[in-house]
Amino acid sequence: MWAAARFSPSLASARANEIPARQAVEAFLYKARTGVPWSKVPPEFGTPTSLQTRYHRWYTIGVWQQVMDLLRVRISRTVASSP
Repeated sequence: MWAAARFSPSLASARANEIPARQAVEAFLYKARTGVPWSKVPPEFGTPTSLQTRYHRWYTIGVWQQVMDLLRVRISRTVASSP
């Protein structure tokens, strides 16, 4: 799935000092898995403010909806091709 999302203009970093999109996604997945607040996400993922800002910006421009739509299509294809 990452290969499909990699070329999405929505995922491009808007600023030169912004963390890479893949690193941000890994941070979001960590937060979702553990349930920790932004302030407790490990610093190697980026600062809490930058992660929270990126998450909300992607939400606002519809990135998460695109991700869910892509997953639904892939799951549907997998189910349809299963015997």
